[in-house]
Amino acid sequence: PPVAPPAAGDVVEATVTRVGPTGARLRLGGPVGGSIPARASRSHLADGNLKRPEATLRVGQLVRALVLNPAARPEPPVGALVAAAGGETGGDVGAAAQQPPGATALLTLSLRPSLVNSTLPRIGSYADAAPGSYAHGTVETVKPSSIVVSFLNGVRGVVFGSELRATLGAAWDSDPQSCYAAGQTVRVRVLRAEPAQRRLILSMLTAEEAAAKPAITGSAAAGSAAASFPPGAAVALRVGEVVRGAVAGWQDAQTKKELGGGEAGVWVALDGGGHGWLPLTQLSDVRALLPLWCAALRPGVRLPPLLVLLIQPKALGGAGRTTLSAKPSLRVAVEAGRCPASTADAAGGGLRLLCGWVAKVKQEGAFIGFAGPLRGFAPSASISDASSDARALLAPGQSVLALAAPAAPPGALGTDGRTLPLLLRHDELLRAAEAESAGGMPSAAAAAGLMAAEGPAGPALPPLCASFLAERWGVAAARAAAAQMQPDSDATEAEANRLAAVLGCETPPSVGAAELPALHALRAARVGSLVELRRAGSAVEAVLPGGISLPAVVADCAKLKKGQLVPAVVLDSDPLSRSLHVSTSPALVAAAQPVADVPETEGKKKKKRPAVAASAADDGVRRLRVGAKVTGEVALSRAGLLVVSLPKFGHALGVASHHALWSAAGAPAEALAAEAARHAVGTRVKAVVAALPEDAPVDQDDASALPPPPHPLILSLISAPVAPAAGAPDADAGSAGHRSVGPLRRAAEARPGAHALAQVVGISSSGLSVVLDKKGALRGRVHFTELVAPGQRAVLPSAPPTDPSVHVVVLGGGAASRRLSGSAAGSAAGGGGLIECTMRPLDVTAGGAAAPRPAVSDLSPGQIVTGWVRDATDSCVWVCLSHRAKGRVPAAEASADPAVVSDLPSHFAFGQPVTARVLSVRPPADAGRDKPRLTLSFILNPAAAGTAAGPRGVEARPPPAEGTLVRVRVLSLRPGRGADVEIDGEAEADEHVPGHVPRRVHGRVHITEVTDAWEAAPLDRLAGRKRSRPAGDDGKIELTGAAASRLHAAVVLRSTSTDGRQRVELSLRPSSMAAYGDAPGEHARPLSPADLRAGQLVRGYVKEASGRGAFVSLSRELDGFVSLRHVSDAFVEADGVARLLPPGTFVLARVLRLAEGGANALPSLSLRQTDVEGGAIKTKLGFGDLKAGMRVSGVVRSVAEFGVFVRLHGGGQQRGEALDALCHASEAADTKLTDLHQAYAAGDAVRAVVLKTNPEKRQISISLRPSRLREAGGSDGGDSDGGVELEE
Repeated sequence: PPVAPPAAGDVVEATVTRVGPTGARLRLGGPVGGSIPARASRSHLADGNLKRPEATLRVGQLVRALVLNPAARPEPPVGALVAAAGGETGGDVGAAAQQPPGATALLTLSLRPSLVNSTLPRIGSYADAAPGSYAHGTVETVKPSSIVVSFLNGVRGVVFGSELRATLGAAWDSDPQSCYAAGQTVRVRVLRAEPAQRRLILSMLTAEEAAAKPAITGSAAAGSAAASFPPGAAVALRVGEVVRGAVAGWQDAQTKKELGGGEAGVWVALDGGGHGWLPLTQLSDVRALLPLWCAALRPGVRLPPLLVLLIQPKALGGAGRTTLSAKPSLRVAVEAGRCPASTADAAGGGLRLLCGWVAKVKQEGAFIGFAGPLRGFAPSASISDASSDARALLAPGQSVLALAAPAAPPGALGTDGRTLPLLLRHDELLRAAEAESAGGMPSAAAAAGLMAAEGPAGPALPPLCASFLAERWGVAAARAAAAQMQPDSDATEAEANRLAAVLGCETPPSVGAAELPALHALRAARVGSLVELRRAGSAVEAVLPGGISLPAVVADCAKLKKGQLVPAVVLDSDPLSRSLHVSTSPALVAAAQPVADVPETEGKKKKKRPAVAASAADDGVRRLRVGAKVTGEVALSRAGLLVVSLPKFGHALGVASHHALWSAAGAPAEALAAEAARHAVGTRVKAVVAALPEDAPVDQDDASALPPPPHPLILSLISAPVAPAAGAPDADAGSAGHRSVGPLRRAAEARPGAHALAQVVGISSSGLSVVLDKKGALRGRVHFTELVAPGQRAVLPSAPPTDPSVHVVVLGGGAASRRLSGSAAGSAAGGGGLIECTMRPLDVTAGGAAAPRPAVSDLSPGQIVTGWVRDATDSCVWVCLSHRAKGRVPAAEASADPAVVSDLPSHFAFGQPVTARVLSVRPPADAGRDKPRLTLSFILNPAAAGTAAGPRGVEARPPPAEGTLVRVRVLSLRPGRGADVEIDGEAEADEHVPGHVPRRVHGRVHITEVTDAWEAAPLDRLAGRKRSRPAGDDGKIELTGAAASRLHAAVVLRSTSTDGRQRVELSLRPSSMAAYGDAPGEHARPLSPADLRAGQLVRGYVKEASGRGAFVSLSRELDGFVSLRHVSDAFVEADGVARLLPPGTFVLARVLRLAEGGANALPSLSLRQTDVEGGAIKTKLGFGDLKAGMRVSGVVRSVAEFGVFVRLHGGGQQRGEALDALCHASEAADTKLTDLHQAYAAGDAVRAVVLKTNPEKRQISISLRPSRLREAGGSDGGDSDGGVELEE
């Protein structure tokens, strides 16, 4: 009779009609009439990979099979599934998908016992996949980013790589195919069904394992987190709108991009309904404040005004996502039309100077984001000349000013109509701002530090200091609101406190609702207001109106007596440290005193008088306007903030940033602190007025508990000499009043501070040679450090200028200087008979003598200085601070980036401005013969370390701190262990210190810390071509020749010093150097048994081997042990282990069990091929699990005349857990064997069928006959790798 067509998931009986290398053909039903043809691919003939299918199946054999796909036409490819999984489909996709059009449809079957005998629910459609259910499936594709699993009817699911990476560690990242293979049967759990995308989201973990390790299921957890914050009404907003809201939840950067992740941020509950997404990079204009924001953001904390930056209606599976920004610069830029949302807006606005943020940084350039989806691209060559790598210049999320390039070459990046070509060069921005200023754009002039012409008023782009002031109050409000909440992370809080200390704004231990009155009082203390100071023990307090006292920091260190009240002027109100920075300068206090009112006569009618300024400082502010150039003196210099006093405007106080054009927006806190140290109190600076003080509070509708106060007078420093625009006022016009200069007439006029018109007569490698008089008798030099202002690049002209006349100012040297200060001093300062001159713009335009230039003898260790690069070699960088001071920067102190340390000439060029820290100043041995020696460092904030005294009068240098980047030389190699190295630059003797004996610092690089990749011979990278023979019995190889002198960049992992002996462990891996310590994430090494789990695949190098087994180094801190019986599937004699596994052999092992039995116990590993292949270790097999007819595998233990003893796989190793079976001689083969010893030997791997068991005597009878194996559906020979039910 005809056979009814089976459905997917049915188990049927079929007859094999043909067997080939690609699979088998089968038939359902009788041999004539009504039969249904079917096909089973090669991967579905057994649970393993059959090398010879014809040896397992026979034509005419009746088998049980599972119907995979009864469909008449092939399933279309699932492109969405493959795209989501990050790879292409591969492997066996079923016979239906491989048939050509019009071919006869065949049933697709599977003969795998694991699928046929599965008792779990079968998934035949996406509707059948209930979340939380379990099912068996077949691995279809294995990619580093995911695994695709197939079920019935072409249903597919994906297991994301984030879970596999968390569970399998480095083994998954380096070799996914060794963890799972295509065709393998796996048990999975359904997390979510997505019928629209035709995919299932799966997990290899059970619900209990996922609950025990919630971080492993990051993708699923992130998906549910994103689903718990639906956008709602937020998708109806428009780009450019300003909204308010509070923190609703966090999301880390491990979330998959299709689930809304890829970067860290917070979900915001908007006041108007719905949720928005606020990335951490959009929290602040000042990168240094980001850690403080992260420590303050808790659920429920109110946020400052937020800008709708981007709306993605189809993101998160169609739910949509609204991206927000809290950057003050972007809010103002959108209002001013300088943050376009499309290329049409950028072209139609008529503005070339735009404000944006760094969306992505690559070596070849940076992508700049604006409002909406619009992006721009700036090549590295269009950003700065300082580096050819944009990653060294910009940071993701950094706020920048950009210039829309007028044109770009065809085919260049940024010419596709959707990406704007941009320029970020400082000089280009200055010229563009000057052009817009002349066209009537005062906002551009204020932001760029240029004079502005008359033009329409509009919102000005805020300088960096304005954002810094506002964001400090935002952080303070958030921290006050979150003070009563449980901290999210102690590490986050510790990092915030550390950076607050660097910024000089340490937060008090308790800032909560009880402290809000003090913060409101601090908010009322505006810059320039008067307060009274008094002593409070050893500290100073400021008494505010209303009787509230706050800690005060006196800038000019006035001496206060107990009980005395001294008036002072507020320079800065710091909400983070809840303190005031004040000054008791008489000039500032007098300028801030209110002007006395004129008394009115009683009885007379009061007349309305014109408004009178409250103080001289207020009157000076009234005379200023945006774009006016002013000259002032530094009253306070803090990290990120500069307070300037304007003497010619009633000593009015203005606030500025140390940098112009937002160049410090991406600088870390350490760089801001170093820049603040360069500006001493009293230093003269030139600036322009960027914004006048606000009279009304900012954001009157602010719903937060602590809105920012109105900003004070905002200034922008002039970093380069610029020509005034037409009609622009010069606030200092006539004050400087330089007379017209000319050549000097006699040598007596060459005094410090004298202005002269010199003639350039030559150009040398260090500067310009000039003549200061008409006769050519007064010869001078302009050192290259005197050509530009500090912080600008110094460039020597390649040829003498057409007009050789230059305006110079005498610094010293010559006969006049020697008569004033003594011949010896004058000669040392002036370089013999030459007159040292300067052409710095600030010295040329200002009256009086120039500030003295630093000499080596004026410097002290720890001091922060500025200079210019003189030369760069492979071992050091020479830096000139002035014509009187030159220092050397060793390679290890040049940068924290190993790429920079290894190639100094490529990263440091002549004339490049640098900031350095003084390491040491060595006095001259003989003033007449030698000069002081100066050693500098470009690492401005290193970890502090003391100096210990070593034995026998030897000075033991302090070992380098953990996380320090150094350069090392390899001395010798130890196979299986690593390399002995010497740290470069640590053995320098000081001949000027009596009794000093140098001690070299040696270290060790473990074999697992040489490269990130697991290589077969990592030490060969260090050996080079020449090396001497092994020295001693330990096999140590001493290097010679070029290999011994070669320098390698390294990072210190651990550093100790005991009894004058320093022990340093280092790493040469790039991932460790990037992390300044042990590498995290995908390149992490297991440092303790807690980092491992039973069944995990691990890699390592053989450390030592003996007759008992082998020790394998998994990391610098953790070893594993491989016992003799787990060295190989084949029999290995005890004395052959050392020959099989010499030291340094790279191995792939499976963790059998973790360390047990004490602190010195090691994890047990296995190198057997049967253990390493085929997935994780299965659960132990008990005696009660054995059933008659079950296929098993094992190893022959011994051979007797009556039979063969076999130790079955799957049993335990302890006494009473092992499963030993006996195969009688009659069951050893299909034919009679006269001598069992000729057919079997101890150590042979065999497959068998269980005949019977005796529970009382724990006896197991098995058969090794191939015919019985074929009857049980297994393999009859060694050609099959599958069909084995039990694995150890």
